[in-house]
Amino acid sequence: MMITPGELLDTSIAQLQTLAAFLGDQLGDKRDRPESATSEARACKEILLSLSALILKLRAARHMTAEGQSIGRREDCEVS
Repeated sequence: MMITPGELLDTSIAQLQTLAAFLGDQLGDKRDRPESATSEARACKEILLSLSALILKLRAARHMTAEGQSIGRREDCEVS
């Protein structure tokens, strides 16, 4: 099955947003607990920030493909 770079970006963005929302919900639930300041909670917050930055970068890349600029050398990406 062949998908375009734009479709791949759209799918990736949607999946990362779902992951970020889940992680954000999990962190929100832990705020009520006194052990929320653990290294595990801090690591989760860092992951959430990294996901947010990645989503912004992918949105910018998607915007570039929408304007007709290509990403990479191939027009289509093969997905197995």
